[in-house]
Parts: sequence; C-alpha cells; structure tokens
Amino acid sequence: MAFASCLHSSYLSNTFLPILRHRSALSTSTSHLHRFCSPSRFFSSANRFRLPLMQVQVQAKRGFSFKEEVIASPADLSFEAPLKIVEYPDPILRAKNKLISTFDDNLKKLVDEMFDVMYK
Repeated sequence: MAFASCLHSSYLSNTFLPILRHRSALSTSTSHLHRFCSPSRFFSSANRFRLPLMQVQVQAKRGFSFKEEVIASPADLSFEAPLKIVEYPDPILRAKNKLISTFDDNLKKLVDEMFDVMYK
C-alpha cells in the first residue's frame, strides 16, 4: 500500500519516470524505489525488537458500578477553618469517597478554603 502511494505521488513519478523508461536501469531503479517506499522499511525495526508478550492484569475498574454509591451527608461536608494538610500515612486518606449530590454554599466555602490552603 505504501509502495503504491509512492508510485502515484507526482513528485516521485516525475523524478523516476525518465529512469524507469530505460530497460537497463529498470532493475536498479525499482530496487532503490522499493528501498525508500517499502512498507517493511517502516515495520521491520519494530518487529525486530518485539518484546515477548506478558500477561497484563487490570488494576483499575472502568465503567459504571451497579452498586449503590454512598451519598455524602451535610455533616460529612462540615468543616472548621483553618483546614490543615493531612499527610500520609493518615488513615483518612484511605477512606472511600462519597458521592456529592447537592452543591450548595457550604460546599463552595469548603472548596475555597481548600484552594487557599493548597495554593497560598
């Protein structure tokens, strides 16, 4: 396919057309053309260094879960300023996230406070 596209391109056909008309130069010209336009030129190096196939295990769960999500209550979103940065290995960092169903002013204040702690 790449070889055919090389032959049909106007630049290459105009360049090699005088050479290809001569019968004696036909064999050498086509070998040079084949070397430049051969699909094996693009794929042979990749096949040469192919790694052996290994079994891959999926670690992340993709898609939607059919389990019911736990929705965060207003008590879960309550906070006292100033917030503190929690560092590893605090067990709160391993807690499962809860789904937020309502975006109210209390949540907006929490987000603003979090950005202030992180970036100021």
